[in-house]
Amino acid sequence: MDDNGNKPKLYSSVAAELPFIRPIYRTLFSRRRTYAAFDRTQLATLLEKLAPTGPVLDPMSGYGILAEVCRPQGIATCSIELNPPSYLWQILLSPDNKDGLTAAIHALENSYHHIKSKKEVESSDSWFPKESERILSQLWEKALPILEKSYRKDYAEDMLSAILLPFLGRLSSYSAGVINIQVKKGGVIFYRDWSIDFKKYIYIMKEQIQKTNTQSKVQHTILFGNVLDDIVVDKKFSYMVTSPPYPNMRDYYAFFFPENYALENIFRITRFNNINIRSNMIGGTIVSEFKKKNTINHDALSSEYVKKFLTDLRLWKGEKHSMYDNISYYIPYYYSYFLHLERAYKNIEKMLSHNFDCFIVVVNNTARKFTIPVDKFIEETWTNLGCQIPKDETLTTERAHVGSINPRVVGFKARHTEYAIRITRNAS
Repeated sequence: MDDNGNKPKLYSSVAAELPFIRPIYRTLFSRRRTYAAFDRTQLATLLEKLAPTGPVLDPMSGYGILAEVCRPQGIATCSIELNPPSYLWQILLSPDNKDGLTAAIHALENSYHHIKSKKEVESSDSWFPKESERILSQLWEKALPILEKSYRKDYAEDMLSAILLPFLGRLSSYSAGVINIQVKKGGVIFYRDWSIDFKKYIYIMKEQIQKTNTQSKVQHTILFGNVLDDIVVDKKFSYMVTSPPYPNMRDYYAFFFPENYALENIFRITRFNNINIRSNMIGGTIVSEFKKKNTINHDALSSEYVKKFLTDLRLWKGEKHSMYDNISYYIPYYYSYFLHLERAYKNIEKMLSHNFDCFIVVVNNTARKFTIPVDKFIEETWTNLGCQIPKDETLTTERAHVGSINPRVVGFKARHTEYAIRITRNAS
C-alpha cells in the first residue's frame, strides 16, 4: 500500500513489458521478492502485535519487504543488507530516492545515444562478452560524472547502479541453471536493437518512478553492511522484525552472479568489490574453510541443540555415499551456518536498546531424517544473551516445501514448521 492506503501499482506491469530482463528481476518486479521468510500479511500481523512507537530494525533485510509494509503505517525502519544487488533493489524501490533515481535516468538518457554497437553478435564463456563490457563501461563512465555534479560519489553510484542492474541481463551471456533464478556462464548476445530495448527500459522505469508517492513522515534508512562485523548505527533500536537466511543451501550471491560481476569488474565500485562478501553471507554454500575435520570445533558453538544435531548427522547410517556427503559437506555447511548466525546475533544485540521487543521469523527445514533446529537455536542463543522468549502458539504454522529445490518431495522432508519467535528484554 502507498502512503494514502492504496494498493501499490508501482512496477506491477514491468515484468510483462520487459521480457528481456532476467527471470529473477521479472519475479522481483511482479512479486517484490523471490525467496523470503515472511509476506506482507504476516508482517502486518507481527507489527500489530509489536505496536512499535519507534524505528524497527531489520538487520538481514533481503529485498526490503519490512520497509514496504511499515511505510504506509508511518513506522520508521532501518534495513541492513550485505548482498549488493539485494541492497540496490531496496534503493530502487525506496520513494526516498525518487530525486536521485530520476537524476540517474536523465544522466543515462543523455549518454546512451552516443554509444553504438560495433558488433551484431558475440559469444562468450564469461558473464559478459567484451562488447557488452564496453557498452556498459561507457554507459557508466558517461553518466556517473553527470550525477556527481549534484550528489556525493557513493550516493551517485547507488542511484546509477540501482537503475542499471535490472537491465544487465539483456547484455549478459548467461544461461539458465538448475532453477530459473540460477545462472551459468556462457552464451550468445545479439546487439541489434539493444539501444531500443534500453530506451524502452529507461522510459518504463522513469514512468514508474515518477508515480512514486514521496510523502513520508518517517525515516527509512537502508545500509549496506555485514552483521558478522560490528555495524555502527546512530541509535539503539527498541524494535526489530527480521528473518535469517535459511540453511537450505541457496547461494543468494550466485543468484546475482552477472550483476555482482558487473558491480565489481565493470563499474568497479569499491564498496562492492570485496572478495569476502560471498563467504560472509550466512547460509551460503562456501564452506571450504570448514571442510577439514580439524577446523570444526563443536566447543565454538554455544547451542546444545545444534551440537546434538551435528552429532546425529555424523552418526546417521545410510548409503555409503550419503554418509560421505554428510562428513564432507553437510556437517561443515551447518556448522558454518550456525557459527555465523550466532556471531551475527551477538552483533545485532549490540544495536538493540536495554529494553526491546522483536520477532524473528524462521522455518525449520529438514536434513536426512532430522529437523534442522533453527528455532531452538534462536531461542537458546537469545536466552543466553539475557532475553525472554514469550510463547505464542498462534504464530506457529505447518508449511510444505519451504526452501525445497524439489517441489515433488513428500513425507517428512516436505513438512516444515514456521515460527515467529518473540524475543523481549526488560532490563529496567
